[in-house]
Amino acid sequence: MKKYLYLIAAGLVVVFSSCGNKFNIGEKLAQMLGEEDTTAVAEPVEAKAEVKAEAEVEEDQWTEDAVVKRVKEIYARVNEELSKQEISFKALDDEFCSKDYKELFSKAVKAEEGRKFDDLCFIEYQPFDQGLRAPIQVSDIRPKLLTGDQAEVTFNLSEENSEEKFPLGFVLYLEDGKWMVHDFITDIENHTGIWDYMQKYVDTHK
Repeated sequence: MKKYLYLIAAGLVVVFSSCGNKFNIGEKLAQMLGEEDTTAVAEPVEAKAEVKAEAEVEEDQWTEDAVVKRVKEIYARVNEELSKQEISFKALDDEFCSKDYKELFSKAVKAEEGRKFDDLCFIEYQPFDQGLRAPIQVSDIRPKLLTGDQAEVTFNLSEENSEEKFPLGFVLYLEDGKWMVHDFITDIENHTGIWDYMQKYVDTHK
């Protein structure tokens, strides 16, 4: 019996479509078949809501204040990690570095395999703390919003009770509503950092 209802329903779709009928055919068919199919309506609405929510999050992050806040969040987490007996820079990379950065870093580590000590990309890897002792102080945070989903920020790092300051910078990418570190600018004046160093190493050690 239900088979015949489906055939009748299919015929009605053709009739309604050719007549330019304005009411919801899907809803009428569902009622005729004793089912209420709201999937076709719900999915686009949910998708639109998700896109809108993501856009609102990104818009909320697109401020200099948000960049400053992110730097402070990062170094609160860095100090927490440095206070542990076993420090994991990988944990910090996973939490705060961009997808592209982590991919290039993996290539650099792979390129190191089987090479002599003086031909390694990273003899030491301390991008966030730059070898300083915790608690690290962050000061003079200077954010700059760029085009699209990118920003740059420079700041000074120092050890507690020390007047010596160490300049550092981040190139930031906005990913999934969060500012992620795409590069560590270690030479502020020449605007170069770890990304260029890793890329050159990978290119010359294929």
